[in-house]
Amino acid sequence: MRYRDVSDVVEEIKFLNEQYGVDYFSPMDDLFTANKPRTLALLTAISELNIPNIGFQFPNGLSIATTDEDIIDAMVACGVESANFAIETGTEYMQQCVVKKNCDLEKAKRLVKYAREKGIVTRCNFIFGFPGETKEMMLETVQYMNTIEPDWFNVYNATPLIGTEMYTQFVDKGCIIDGEEAWVGMTEQHRYFDTEEITGQELMEFTYRTNLELNFLNNPNIRLGNLDRARMLFHDILFHYPFQIFAWYGILIANRLDTKNTDNEESIFNKIRHLIVTDERAKELSIAYQDLLVGIAK
Repeated sequence: MRYRDVSDVVEEIKFLNEQYGVDYFSPMDDLFTANKPRTLALLTAISELNIPNIGFQFPNGLSIATTDEDIIDAMVACGVESANFAIETGTEYMQQCVVKKNCDLEKAKRLVKYAREKGIVTRCNFIFGFPGETKEMMLETVQYMNTIEPDWFNVYNATPLIGTEMYTQFVDKGCIIDGEEAWVGMTEQHRYFDTEEITGQELMEFTYRTNLELNFLNNPNIRLGNLDRARMLFHDILFHYPFQIFAWYGILIANRLDTKNTDNEESIFNKIRHLIVTDERAKELSIAYQDLLVGIAK
């Protein structure tokens, strides 16, 4: 593997800051931590630039196999505010035989907790619908997700991109017809084909319900009593998705647990009801997941 020279990367960051005032960076690198000595050298060099208010986030999933506490400490020192961890699945079988990322599930728990305690907003990537993955395996992953405590779960449907091993496996199983039409509807949020284990519609329903239950109704920050942090995350969701009534519902749950909160509960109920009446997307959510919105219909 060819790496960019550390000094080259540092000079580029310095140039962007001095010439354009850039002070926030989002490296799009799936293998940022692959070489620990280089990673530590790069993070240390960045911190030594002493750029005021510099911030970093790592939107691509960091590898559990190549990340450790030393790297997290170095990230904090250079201004990392947010990081995603690529865990993908919570079953040992899928980890070893299908995903093959050498992800130690117990180590993942430890690193997620450590990063949170260091102040990094942590998100964990989980993917459902791998070749041969049964509904029971998916539920096992959800059980694992309930044992770790990131700030947020990024929940995706497995996307068999053309040219990948996953794509070939789905073609061999007869789930996908090889050809240009295989690109149609191929996104991480939409599954257009069925498998022996689960239909595409069932998978999308499963992943979205998992997202609602783990991120909004039972967010780890709520379980841990970090209510301000939970509300911050929910308001961020509302900034990007104003129709997301479950974000308001999450705020309601946090407020109920906050003895110092003085917000009127009924006002939040009214906001949710107003969205359901005025926004078609909110209405669709309320109908599809009515069982999760306790008290809204009163």
